[in-house]
Amino acid sequence: MDESRIYEGVFDEVVSRHHDELSGLRVKVIVDNADQPAGTVGRPFHETASDEEWVAALRAWSERYRPKGPVLTDESVDRENIYQGRA
Repeated sequence: MDESRIYEGVFDEVVSRHHDELSGLRVKVIVDNADQPAGTVGRPFHETASDEEWVAALRAWSERYRPKGPVLTDESVDRENIYQGRA
């Protein structure tokens, strides 16, 4: 069965929206930079991002690395408690 389907949009949105449908399929991704301002194609994020984009990217990155376990209390990391009983 050679059935082609076209999904348009931002990559993360397409994958999120059509995850079940695309799971296990071989896909071909074509990047269309037509929406980018002239002169920014191929330039790295740090050269083209606005302050708001930096803030959004940093927040998104930090959300991926939230602690999965309990956070240590100040008492548990206190130097005197760590080395308790040592001379």
